[in-house]
Amino acid sequence: MTIHQLQSFLAVAEKQSFTAAADILYISQSALSQQIRQLEHQLGFQLFDRSTRQVTLTEAGRSFYRNAQQLQALYAYALSEGQQLQQLSSCHIKHFCIGCLGDQFFQLWGDLFRIAMPSAEQYASRSVRYESKEALYTALLRGEAQIAALLENEDIHRIGLDFLPFARVPELCLFAPGALPVGSDPLPRIHLEELQDHLVAFHNHPGSNSYEDSLRRHLREQMPQLQFVDPKDFFTYTSSCPHFTLLLPAIQYSGHDPAVSLDWGQGHRLGFVTSPHTDQGVLEYARYIKEHLTAIPNFWEPLTE
Repeated sequence: MTIHQLQSFLAVAEKQSFTAAADILYISQSALSQQIRQLEHQLGFQLFDRSTRQVTLTEAGRSFYRNAQQLQALYAYALSEGQQLQQLSSCHIKHFCIGCLGDQFFQLWGDLFRIAMPSAEQYASRSVRYESKEALYTALLRGEAQIAALLENEDIHRIGLDFLPFARVPELCLFAPGALPVGSDPLPRIHLEELQDHLVAFHNHPGSNSYEDSLRRHLREQMPQLQFVDPKDFFTYTSSCPHFTLLLPAIQYSGHDPAVSLDWGQGHRLGFVTSPHTDQGVLEYARYIKEHLTAIPNFWEPLTE
């Protein structure tokens, strides 16, 4: 099946007329009919019902029509991307793929893009969203993605990826309704010791980032009486329960509930993750962002080391 056959089929199906379709395709009606017959022969089923004078799709044709629209859109996207890459190559602009993980990191890259705008004449990038860290790591190792922005965790170093820290992100405490500590209106921050009579839930699973793993170990060692619960229970909290606190990095904060910073350690390290074989231009782009990073209130604190 060729793209011309696909376009011819879609034109006939949408115009419901071989004559009208031939006109918009600038070919003869006989040539169009021949393309459709060749396509039906290749597919092994009939696309149009020829028992009536009106041009109508068969049941198989209707099913193929829906998929053919997607194929045409995919072809157009692939063609456009290829042309853009060719143009960028001829203009000596470095092109790379940014791997994103979840909505928060899409938002993060939006901020980073704005910082990097002055370097747009040298670098061109596109974002691809991955549904899991494992998929993102695989893409980075295979070279399908060249860079990502993630909170530091042991897996990054264990599997041989490079980590360039550029900011610290505070850990936030979200309090269930009625569970705010007495006298807080609201608190600018809360000390770790003030959580000892709370039910505590971590938004992220163990292993998600190094900072929270250290915090878990510290809480278990220093406050063995502390109760850890499933984060989903935070949303079904009732006033008969003890104080309930949900812990999460500021980068994952939606901004819908009252939150204060946890006064413990220096916060998560947020950084660029790359393959050891990443193109030097990608690293220059990352370093440019880091050097021109400005503080965003209640979100991150740029690293200077």
